[in-house]
Amino acid sequence: MNYSLDIDAAPTIVVSPGSLQAAVYGVPYQQAFTAAGSAGPFTFAVTSGALPPGMNLSEDGMLSGTPTAAGSYDFTVTATDPQTYTGSSDFSLVVEQRPDPTDDPTLRNSVQAQVDAMQRLAFAQLQNVNGRLEQLRSCHDSAATMSVRVEGQGDFDAATGQGEQDSNCDRALAFWVAGTIIYGGDGSRADVRAPALTMGADLQVGDDLVLGLGFGAGSDSVRPGGDAENTADGYSFMGYGSWHAGEVLRIEGALGYGTASLSGRRVTSYDGARVSGKRDAGQFFGSLTLAGDLLFGRMSLQPYLRTDYQSASLDPYVERGGGPLALRFHATDTDTLQYAGGLRVVWSLPVPSGLLQPMLRYEYRSLDGSDVDQDVSYADGVGGRYRLTLDGAAQDTGVLGVGLGFTLADGVSGSLEYQTSYSDDLAADSMYTGNLSWSF
Repeated sequence: MNYSLDIDAAPTIVVSPGSLQAAVYGVPYQQAFTAAGSAGPFTFAVTSGALPPGMNLSEDGMLSGTPTAAGSYDFTVTATDPQTYTGSSDFSLVVEQRPDPTDDPTLRNSVQAQVDAMQRLAFAQLQNVNGRLEQLRSCHDSAATMSVRVEGQGDFDAATGQGEQDSNCDRALAFWVAGTIIYGGDGSRADVRAPALTMGADLQVGDDLVLGLGFGAGSDSVRPGGDAENTADGYSFMGYGSWHAGEVLRIEGALGYGTASLSGRRVTSYDGARVSGKRDAGQFFGSLTLAGDLLFGRMSLQPYLRTDYQSASLDPYVERGGGPLALRFHATDTDTLQYAGGLRVVWSLPVPSGLLQPMLRYEYRSLDGSDVDQDVSYADGVGGRYRLTLDGAAQDTGVLGVGLGFTLADGVSGSLEYQTSYSDDLAADSMYTGNLSWSF
């Protein structure tokens, strides 16, 4: 009997893909290998060469991991079918250096939020101190001015506004507290919250000069979107003064120093890693105002010109999280100069217990900030420095305000004002500011 034995040729197993996309140092990488040419399932293994450090190939053909060293890596992947037939292909995987971090928009947003927070912390304190200085503008005016103390012996007729009256500023010592809340965000911009509180005391020195000291605390919160958030907490000390330089002219000034703690959280655009960090900062700030007080019966027109200045130094810090993509931020500085001109109109309306003072305000502001150069490097020290440059702020803003003040016979006075501002990009911010003072 004759027999015939057919021996089939070994199958040709082809491993795919034909080439690999480059990986990036510190960025998670994933690539699936497949095989064809016989019945599976296949098992995969690296049979020569070496994968980049931090990466591995699973038996089902998934190459994954986070490469921890840049370079070019050659290796062979072999696929084996259930009958132990094999097929191999050679591959080369290039691991590129980490990307330039300044190309990540979340980095730019984070640094800009820190710069803006320092500015708001300073200007909110100046807002509170300048509110106190506005209370002092009318101290040396005639009987119809806003800051009066109604004598309790009936020598001032509240119904007519006639008679003898004594200014609260004739009392040598005054204590005061003021608060400001700034908020903004219209859906297309960051959501901002920035409350500030200031307490102070001032003393009348002679007939034309008032000097005072203040202490302030403030916070700032910005949510630019998603899971990103930047917060700041700060404390400030200030000195201020008001000089009655002429019949209607006041020269007012304030100078302060503040410290702040800035915290930030962002999600990198490269791999979605969440990173966070905290840095300290300090700043000088000040304000100089020329103001008038023109009386027309019970109405006071108070035109003014003001210059505000802020200079901040931000300390270095290192981000947490993000693995090889975490950054080291080097120290940087920022300076801002703001010019303002406005008109404040106050009506003094006698009531039995003192005065009510409705007020209106219009103010125009021009902001000019210096460029900010923020140098960063990767936290592990591998690679050089990268520089992120933020263009200096340049913004023109119109401010409308409406408020109500009061002065009582026992030396207590205060006010509450609402302001809304519109900048040249039509973005709106709002602010509530108020103050309360006691004179002795």
